[in-house]
Amino acid sequence: MRKLSAVVFLFFLIPGVSLGSQVMLEDTFKDGVGARPLGMGGAFTAVADDINSIYYNPAGLGSLTFGYSFGEMDLYNYRYERNSSNSLNLGPVGYQGLRTKTISGEVLDVTTLAFGNNGPWGLSWGFSHKNIRAEADDVSYTSWSGDVGLLLKLTSDLYFGMVGQDVLKDPELDIPSTGRFGMAYRPFAEGITLAFDAETGRSGDVGVLTNYGAEFVMTDGFRLRAGARAGAGTAGATLGFPLFKIHYAFVGSKDQDEDSLHKVGLEISLPRDPLRPKALIRPREFVLVDVRGSLVGGRDEYSILGGAKSGADNIISQIRRARRDDAVDGIMLRISGFSGGLGSIGVVQDIRDELYRAKKSGKYVVAYVESSALGDEYYLASIADRIVAPKGSSIGGLGRSVAVTRVTELMDKIGVEWQIITEGKYKATFDVFSKDMTRDQRDMLASVVSDMHRQMITDISLDRKIEMAEVKEIGDGRIFTATKAKELNLVDEIGYFKDALSVAGELSSRREEVRIVRAEDLQSDYSEHLFFMPFLIAVIEVDGEIVTGSSGSNLLFGGTYVGSDTVTMQIKSAADNVMVGAIILRVNSPGGSPVASGQIYQELKRARDKGKVVIASMGDVAASGGYFVCAAADKIVANPSSITGSIGVIGAIPVLSELYKKVGVKNEVIKEGEHADMFSGLRKLSDEELKSIKDLSHETYIEFKRVVAEGRGMTTAEVEEVAQGRIYTGSQALEAGLVDRLGGFSEALELAKEIGKVPGEPRLIYYVSDPFWGGRMMEISERLGIRDGLFPVLWGTKLPEYRLSY
Repeated sequence: MRKLSAVVFLFFLIPGVSLGSQVMLEDTFKDGVGARPLGMGGAFTAVADDINSIYYNPAGLGSLTFGYSFGEMDLYNYRYERNSSNSLNLGPVGYQGLRTKTISGEVLDVTTLAFGNNGPWGLSWGFSHKNIRAEADDVSYTSWSGDVGLLLKLTSDLYFGMVGQDVLKDPELDIPSTGRFGMAYRPFAEGITLAFDAETGRSGDVGVLTNYGAEFVMTDGFRLRAGARAGAGTAGATLGFPLFKIHYAFVGSKDQDEDSLHKVGLEISLPRDPLRPKALIRPREFVLVDVRGSLVGGRDEYSILGGAKSGADNIISQIRRARRDDAVDGIMLRISGFSGGLGSIGVVQDIRDELYRAKKSGKYVVAYVESSALGDEYYLASIADRIVAPKGSSIGGLGRSVAVTRVTELMDKIGVEWQIITEGKYKATFDVFSKDMTRDQRDMLASVVSDMHRQMITDISLDRKIEMAEVKEIGDGRIFTATKAKELNLVDEIGYFKDALSVAGELSSRREEVRIVRAEDLQSDYSEHLFFMPFLIAVIEVDGEIVTGSSGSNLLFGGTYVGSDTVTMQIKSAADNVMVGAIILRVNSPGGSPVASGQIYQELKRARDKGKVVIASMGDVAASGGYFVCAAADKIVANPSSITGSIGVIGAIPVLSELYKKVGVKNEVIKEGEHADMFSGLRKLSDEELKSIKDLSHETYIEFKRVVAEGRGMTTAEVEEVAQGRIYTGSQALEAGLVDRLGGFSEALELAKEIGKVPGEPRLIYYVSDPFWGGRMMEISERLGIRDGLFPVLWGTKLPEYRLSY
């Protein structure tokens, strides 16, 4: 028997159902639900920005996060005994249940599943599937139909929507297919919304139905609406509370014999995805990237006393997202004074490399100097297309220096003697308890500082198109006023942030200022794909001192430490994942425990034995144990000024006996075994004891050289020549054969894709050891006014800090 699933909707089927009831049920099925859109006259096809998109235009689901709503569509039961709906969305997937029962007893149940997707260039699409059940005269009928929808954001304030309702359906379903076209205009962002809908294809000779609507945001939690629905007036309001919203709608009637409807709805939802809407014709947008405070390699850090430290990897991630976002025209780099240690130039080069790639992809870069751009600060700014600095700011400081602290005389005065054991004549260069620097150590540091300075002034000469001789002349560490800096072509404009926006507009071929967006509001690399790319590259971070056990951070004094147990688990997880084609080992570490370094090294070798390609990417420092773990990689990539090498061993044992005498402390030792108190600090080591420690140190040094020789394909003699605890810049390490390529994180990524034969644009899977304090505490401290920590609050200035320490 032919299924008559839509009998209740058609004028000529199902005897016993009145014509008025049939029309009412068809209207119910076609007119939609939701107090908010109905208060706007149902003109919601192009608005489609909340959970009601499930019905009005499923394309709008693509920009939602989470929502649940319940609505009663005839509060006083004037026309319906029951007319209620439940809606739920989890991201782009939506569910809606509609149940209607007329006063005369006809029942309509519609269950809808919908999906929406944000596409490029402001075009989104979506579809829905509806299961339909109708009851009339004790007879039930079931069927199905489906809608398709498109949403075009022509500009940031002008949207167009189109929906084919019931265009896909059961062949035996006799309900008509209808089409809706909508337009929405928001002249003041979302403060006012004006909307228009036109619908055609309804049963009977009704022609084109037109709906008009408007919504006004009166305050943060109160909205008013008005509209006209097929000639009948509508109105509505919303009261917003922290956890929920209450919607109300009044829907009038043109028929004097028909009552008007009062509709209410309760909505619980998370804020919409903060992405600014992409549009076909879009405003000029620049992403704001802030670089300020202490700058370190790796992730953001925070400590109560030391304050916040901006991590280069977080800044690089922001620039990468801006580079990959088609709707972004450029990057506004706001430099507000940052500092770092010897390896900070490597951090700057990492960021510069990503900015260079952004420029190469067609993005503009404008640097705004908020207070000063000295040394590394100016080096970072110099890569920009334009530099803007206000009067009163200081520019220059292009010299380079390094200070090595010794506390030997202080220790002598308080009665503490340190016995230093080293393998490698350069290894104790930065040790605070050693004697004065040797000539070899001084020459090594001079070559490192000279190479860094050469790299910096060479890049500035190329970036700013200034003759090398001129840059050398002004690159002796002098500082200049902004006005003088402009005369020297070190800056382009004198002005404030608003002037920088105008400069960005000029670069973008617009007279007006550009619109600034936050990096947090950018779409992720993969948000425009229906399915994620199946190919993965794992990023495992070795950030901080290498220790045995678990990774963590020091919340009071600052700094992170990376535990061998944590990292080896991460490496094993990546190696066991069949979808991971390569592993990038991101290293920002001055070294640490030989045992912990060896544990990580062995796990990386096991990953390579399983067929995984391993690429080491050096940040600011990858020295000593930091280089040890890199030696396990297939290839090593370093910034030109990354600090690396330091292939050697150092240990220090204090002798406190004189200190105890000075402060009146007496120690009596009772022991069983001649050497039982050798580490007590109460006496100097004997020659025999000192020899045993030196033997241990030497064995550790031999193992270090063996690992490097094995990993780098060098002989032991070749390794010995470049070892001895000597540190290198990345460019020097390349000449010495300790690294394979110069570049930042993106260079390592390209190499991983190439060697790992990873097709397309893979997803990056980050293994982050301690993500909580770095991100959330930085935001909390900003709100409390202690972003720079308690040192400035207590003492009025920040204590000096050094990234490089052995």
